[in-house]
Amino acid sequence: MVLTVLLSIPALAEPFALEGDWWSAPAAAGRHTTLVCSFDSAPSSDADFARDFTGAGGFGMDATAEGAHGLCTQVAERGGHLNFRGGSNFQPHHGTLRMMARGEIWADPTPRWLFEARGTDRIGIVREPGRISLVFSPATRVDQVISRLDLEIGDVAADEWHSVVASWDRASGTGWLAFDGQGVTGPMEFSADMEAAWAVFVASSFSGRAGGLNLPGLAIDDFVLYDVALPVLQADVPLPPEDEEYLPQVEAGARKALNFLVALQHWGGWQCIYSWPTLLGSSAQGREFISDEYYVDNDKGNGTPRTAINVLYGYEVLGDAAYLDAAMRTAEFLLAAQDERGFWVHGYTMTVNGIQPLASDR
Repeated sequence: MVLTVLLSIPALAEPFALEGDWWSAPAAAGRHTTLVCSFDSAPSSDADFARDFTGAGGFGMDATAEGAHGLCTQVAERGGHLNFRGGSNFQPHHGTLRMMARGEIWADPTPRWLFEARGTDRIGIVREPGRISLVFSPATRVDQVISRLDLEIGDVAADEWHSVVASWDRASGTGWLAFDGQGVTGPMEFSADMEAAWAVFVASSFSGRAGGLNLPGLAIDDFVLYDVALPVLQADVPLPPEDEEYLPQVEAGARKALNFLVALQHWGGWQCIYSWPTLLGSSAQGREFISDEYYVDNDKGNGTPRTAINVLYGYEVLGDAAYLDAAMRTAEFLLAAQDERGFWVHGYTMTVNGIQPLASDR
């Protein structure tokens, strides 16, 4: 069956066609994937691969239904949905999403959400009669939209699988949205908020209101998130053989080290030295200097500022918003800890009443 997608193009937007068949192929992990869900495991709907955490939360989903490729996950009771951790699984600055969807949602007169990532802002995909939209919204408001990109799709068969691809890039202020390979791209407005998402919702939105409760029968398959915008993803040039073999391993090793540093961060900072494998922190070499996590070290050597610089560099190279979040927490700590005369001391104790310097200012 050949499906004709009727494009209604907003001002300043343009139509485009997806390249190749990656957007309808079985889900598979690659260099730019951050969350991969083939949904081919009957016992659960957990992800096959995740940069953060693979486990799926939610309720009311059937993991044994027949999918576009193998099995799928399907809403089994009203409001059923999946949720995954945000963090490194979803990149709010620039990223791409693809999924396959089937069910009466394509004929439902009520707006229904297919996906939404929730942080201090939200990025989601909503289906309304005759169209789908990429929607950027503020915080928890269901009655406000910052910007949206609409794609008119007309009447489509509810009993067939359909591909949905969405992409966003904050730096250029651009969005992309495609249905069964045909789409539209145009300008979108984003807030200045750059924090990582907290949660990713599949077959739903962040709320049960305004179409967030899908009806039984909605099926989702081959759900994949990427860490680059669509033009970069489709223009990906094959690496030389030596890089193809080693670069993904090097990147994975760098992420593992950076994730380890981020996990050690408390109050926006770090201690100077950690023991292994107990990870007891201290302000200097020697067990007599072991202290609790309320101590933040500002040593000129391996203290908090230098560690934050390494994490920030990780963001600049790898583009993971979780690393920028960690660096920003350090920046906020340093601003709060700075003496009114402009200097800092070598260490601080964090208390419920504020930041306590651990040195005389004389």
